[in-house]
Amino acid sequence: MAATWDVKITVLDVAARRLSVAATRTDSITGQIWNFGILDGIIATAQQKQDMIDNIWSQWQAADAREKQIMTILGQLETQAKQTLEAKEIP
Repeated sequence: MAATWDVKITVLDVAARRLSVAATRTDSITGQIWNFGILDGIIATAQQKQDMIDNIWSQWQAADAREKQIMTILGQLETQAKQTLEAKEIP
């Protein structure tokens, strides 16, 4: 699945190296848009920068897993409803 990410960074405190990050993921196939963010993060070290990026990625993975679970449940319900309703048509 191809996707693009748009990232907006807002500096909250320069001296403390605090910032907020808003990341928008757009699926280039379906057009679905997901928004993720960190309201207050510290990037004083390289590891803190990486942790912030990993946090946003983890948010995406959790959202994707929820979406897949929802689609599975809906698919099962649609199948069951179709089969049940069609069975009721048979005298």
